[in-house]
Amino acid sequence: MKFGTASRPVSGKYNGDMYIIKEFNHKVLISVIDGLGHGKRAAVASSRCIKSIEEHYKEELAEILKHCDNDIRKTSGVVIGIISIDIEHSTISFAGVGNISARLVGKNPTHFISRDGIVGYNFPEIKEYTYPYTKGDTILMHSDGISSGVVEYPLLKIKSQDVEATASEILRLYGRDNDDATVIVAR
Repeated sequence: MKFGTASRPVSGKYNGDMYIIKEFNHKVLISVIDGLGHGKRAAVASSRCIKSIEEHYKEELAEILKHCDNDIRKTSGVVIGIISIDIEHSTISFAGVGNISARLVGKNPTHFISRDGIVGYNFPEIKEYTYPYTKGDTILMHSDGISSGVVEYPLLKIKSQDVEATASEILRLYGRDNDDATVIVAR
């Protein structure tokens, strides 16, 4: 797979938005994490969540999220979306807590749905959703630092343009001025 990523803090050197991509055993794990607020506190919460994912990325998505919840209890908390692609079995699974947006653009277009809550504070029962995945499908995943206007971004560009160029352009066009922002485009 190819991955395009773009991320920036709202101001200063601390970015509360982070992401992780892991490829292993014919699988791919992609996650966007948004620490509540912005600045150093948000960055600390997100980085602890990244560390937890690094330690547990081969587990089921619900288990990964439970570990994150336990590992960041003394932080300001995060919202998170996490995708697992099983290339061998042509499936894509999603679980999320909070307002991370994710969608699949391709043969079977899908908008993934997160649960309301906050990891590290108000953790809900996790629901994992699994759908068909076809080689060449494109994933668009982003924090709430990307405005909802991104739905107007041309699907043809998402499906065919270079993933790095697409991620950078989406951040430039739809990144909110008052929040950290992160976008991942994967194909």
